[in-house]
Amino acid sequence: MSGVRVIVDAVGRGMGGALTHLREVLPRMAALEPSSRWLVCATPEMKGVLDDAPANVERLDLSASFGNYGLRGLFDNGVLQFYAARFKADVAFCPLPFFGLWTTTPAVSVFQNVMPFDRVYLASAPLRQRVRALSLRRVVIAQARRMAETICISEHGREVLARHAGPRLAGAPVIPHGSRALPPDPRAPELLAAAGVRTPFVLFPSHVYRYKHVLEAAEGFLRHVAPREPKLELVVAGETFDGPYIAEVRRLCATYPDGARVRFIGSVDSKTLSAMYRASAAMIFPSRSENCPNILLEGLAHGCAMAVSDWPPMPEFAGEAAIYFDVRSADEMGLAMRTILEQPAAAARLRAAALERSRRYTWEACASATLEVLTRVGSGVIREAA
Repeated sequence: MSGVRVIVDAVGRGMGGALTHLREVLPRMAALEPSSRWLVCATPEMKGVLDDAPANVERLDLSASFGNYGLRGLFDNGVLQFYAARFKADVAFCPLPFFGLWTTTPAVSVFQNVMPFDRVYLASAPLRQRVRALSLRRVVIAQARRMAETICISEHGREVLARHAGPRLAGAPVIPHGSRALPPDPRAPELLAAAGVRTPFVLFPSHVYRYKHVLEAAEGFLRHVAPREPKLELVVAGETFDGPYIAEVRRLCATYPDGARVRFIGSVDSKTLSAMYRASAAMIFPSRSENCPNILLEGLAHGCAMAVSDWPPMPEFAGEAAIYFDVRSADEMGLAMRTILEQPAAAARLRAAALERSRRYTWEACASATLEVLTRVGSGVIREAA
């Protein structure tokens, strides 16, 4: 079917990976099918994201972010339905949780966030975060049952969703995100210096949350790496959203003589992060609650020598291109970092394997497969249960 008309529900705060997904796939999908038409309901977070989109993409700019669940429900139940009808949409694309109780247009969602289904996280989260996560889980389950189709971004995510939302989801399409490495920047030394990064360093690219296991990574580094590598630093590049947790990490670091060599530099722009991937002696990714981690895919695309959590879906994406450890063990993390740092042949093998593995994950493939699903649903072909 050519000329499919798609309304995109890009409403909500905290889009994270969903924002990256939209920024990369939407212009590519529109370009792949020039006769298609796209109406993007865009919040302030989308400002600048679609400026270079093809002419067949129209943006409906909204003044509010609709971060509140109640406001999201009002938008999805009313405003979205109104514009879908006026636009004569064949299909609605909802890359974020859909809070509507009904939809007049066949809809395709993307299952992005597995955290509300993570029992370990729920058991340790503060009450307010736990209530919010459980509420979101109910929304995601209802959405998956109501949608004409749900795109999963990992095999792991599909297994989680099918377990909670029913066997029909066991046959849902799996379309991983893509990734790409920015070209080497001749200004890389200046970018690193401006961010306060000194070589050599182990890169930990992540916002600071408890499920990212920053504390264990810091302890593993200080216990097993720092005493043997007097100039090496562990550099955490990301925002520190969890205040009590980062205070806990800093207290731990203060108990070690080399604690100052665990450094938190905050978020950096994409060019600086790309330079950091390339300059790192090793990269560590000890996260537990992930679905399709963009950071891991970026590490592959830049040929990083990585030590990675053994929790799913990390092995699904990294395959043989990483050394794995149990995120609950600071000792395993430290020893994994040491293997990369002290065995050049192993590090070289990991870097080569990462580049090879990264060829599986391109935004072009993601866009093409997503457009195929939207076109199928827009033409009235609904997949039956597996």
